[in-house]
Amino acid sequence: MLQGHIRRIRAQPMFQSSHIFIYIESNMSFITADWISHKCRAREFQPVHVESKDKSDLHRPGVWTGANEKHLYAEHLKVLLNNDSLDVYRHLCGAHAKKDFATLLEQMKVYRKEIKPAETPFQAPKVTHGGKSEGKKDDLVMTLQMVHYWATLNRKSERYRLMAHNYGWAASESF
Repeated sequence: MLQGHIRRIRAQPMFQSSHIFIYIESNMSFITADWISHKCRAREFQPVHVESKDKSDLHRPGVWTGANEKHLYAEHLKVLLNNDSLDVYRHLCGAHAKKDFATLLEQMKVYRKEIKPAETPFQAPKVTHGGKSEGKKDDLVMTLQMVHYWATLNRKSERYRLMAHNYGWAASESF
């Protein structure tokens, strides 16, 4: 599926040689993220960067999304939406762009912050973010949050600045 997405991106003239950064959720294990990273190494997909936000020093591909990260992702997306800073290039939403975009909007309507009271007076309440209740999924909202959060941090990193400098990207000085 990811390979199909990359092919559709590359089919757009303005993105044929763009650098694509991929952030793969790896909560259960890093095996899937590693497999996807391997599949993206094919020459037809390059340049592709499968990002590692591994908390260990192993630099495995993938991104951990625990409760703290989900909170950061949600707050970041909230700021983007409040500032009207988000625009969607609908042709890149997937194989069924209109349906996928409509699904994203539906997921955003039910996605919420939930605060569950503590079981005892000495415990903190449990704060969660999601939209999986009533048989609904939140995978597209999570993807949107993760991509924007990590891409924003990535653009501020020294690694990205060096890459921007090496490739001559004009925007590298503005970060």
